[in-house]
Amino acid sequence: MAEMDDFVYPLLKGGDLVLGRVPRKCVIVTQRKLGDETSVIRERAPRVWAHLVANSARLAARKSRIYQGQPPFAMFGIGDYTFAEYKVAISALHKQLTFRALEPVEGRPVMLDDTCYFVACSSKKEALRIAEALNGPAAQRFFQARVFWDAKRPINKQLLSALSIERLLAAEQA
Repeated sequence: MAEMDDFVYPLLKGGDLVLGRVPRKCVIVTQRKLGDETSVIRERAPRVWAHLVANSARLAARKSRIYQGQPPFAMFGIGDYTFAEYKVAISALHKQLTFRALEPVEGRPVMLDDTCYFVACSSKKEALRIAEALNGPAAQRFFQARVFWDAKRPINKQLLSALSIERLLAAEQA
């Protein structure tokens, strides 16, 4: 359905990512970046808008301050990187250091829930190369020496940011 094309995307949750599943769910993505007006959905995708309105009480109950002063049905963690066709992703909550290369499903970029971290890639080749490097022995030793498996979110931004993907890839080519 054409109206869904702009706002409905395949979704992988952290558990799905760990299990290597293909997306079984979809998610409505209301914005391309934080602050974008969401009222355009009403005209461009009336069925999507009706669904959002029907669930507006639950959406309005979100507690994060990031939603204050934002258009209705605003999202966080959204930007150009969100819509990259290829990604390398990891679940933050599972006690596995497994990175997965993701590609579009039926021509649509896969979205990830907030229990995942990912790096946007410009091609399938790049995604496969990065995933292979991050799952390789050097990166795995690096992360294993720094991860705290008892933490609620053992894989976190600080841990992932500590490793330079550029340096890792360069070292692998040397």
